Amino acid sequence: MYDLVEEEGNIHVIKGYPQPARQLLTKKPVTKLADLKGMKIRIPAGNKLYEDSWAAYGTLPVALAMDEVYTGLEQGVIDGCEMPIDTLYYSGLHEAAKYLALTNHMMYLQYIMINADIWNNQLTEEERTIFNETAAEIEEYHNELMKKMIDEIVEDMKSKGVTVTEINMKDFIDATIPVLEKWMDDWGRDVYDAFRPN
Repeated sequence: MYDLVEEEGNIHVIKGYPQPARQLLTKKPVTKLADLKGMKIRIPAGNKLYEDSWAAYGTLPVALAMDEVYTGLEQGVIDGCEMPIDTLYYSGLHEAAKYLALTNHMMYLQYIMINADIWNNQLTEEERTIFNETAAEIEEYHNELMKKMIDEIVEDMKSKGVTVTEINMKDFIDATIPVLEKWMDDWGRDVYDAFRPN
């Protein structure tokens, strides 16, 4: 995939680092896909892919601005929301909804990138090696810090009365296959195949 980015965008990706995965926080327990049926789940406004995906799970997707999520949970406008676990936590949303399903349903990467012409034509082999080795060291340190942060967040949420459940995502994945097929024309099959788990 990085080769395609370099060919089409003249961007050389040195390294990608995972960010905290998106999780599901609800007012009622969710231990399996069927538990979501009819629940009103907040999604970011203007994102048709989110809407299609959460509808495929059997929910009623509700587009709601971030600054309305807490009161939306309190007032019953929504039954739950999904976002990165650190965002859920630092926004205090676990005060208004007490069930955290560890779905890991969406992952993000942040990248160290450089103009490909500079990487290929202006940096020496030694400089490129320094970048690559340093990026690998950063990755290891970053992953340790992120795991520690997530573990601490989960433990603190539990101590504040949040029930935490790990979810088998097979049914979720199966439910969204038609959504992925629908979006193939926009994304391109090659992009889908490049990211699809084997």
